[in-house]
Amino acid sequence: MFVFGHCWVVLAVLVRVPFSKRAWALPLLFRLYRNVKECETHDAAHKKKTELARAMLDEFVRWANGRRIELAADSAYCNDTVSRGLPDNVVLFGAMRPDAVLTALPEEASTGKGGRPRVRGKLMRKPERLADDGRTPWRTTSATLYGRETTVRYKSMDAQWA
Repeated sequence: MFVFGHCWVVLAVLVRVPFSKRAWALPLLFRLYRNVKECETHDAAHKKKTELARAMLDEFVRWANGRRIELAADSAYCNDTVSRGLPDNVVLFGAMRPDAVLTALPEEASTGKGGRPRVRGKLMRKPERLADDGRTPWRTTSATLYGRETTVRYKSMDAQWA
């Protein structure tokens, strides 16, 4: 017998509890994802998983009332739908595509030129190329991953993800 299950999009808050050494994810908001066919059958508007996630994030941001929010998301949710126009108090941590197009911040427009202001600067190295070249040095830090103290290597640069 073959049965389809439900697909839930969940926003959870990490909390530390006194009876455990690790943090626990407390589900706070959740939405049921329904595919296009299911929505058509029930005459409902279809929303992508990322659209459901962004709506929940916007609700949580209102509840947080300006407090800093550190949002960890997997690569399926690190995209334009979720990241565009995030408030300054929200920091998004997540994976990006190795071939992501990165640009510098736009340069200030010189006076006397008309037209729309630039939104992107010059093209920068893609993450896969950044990892392979020696112009930007690797750095190390310690982080707790899955309950263990681990040394992590990373490279850092300021860029916009287009």
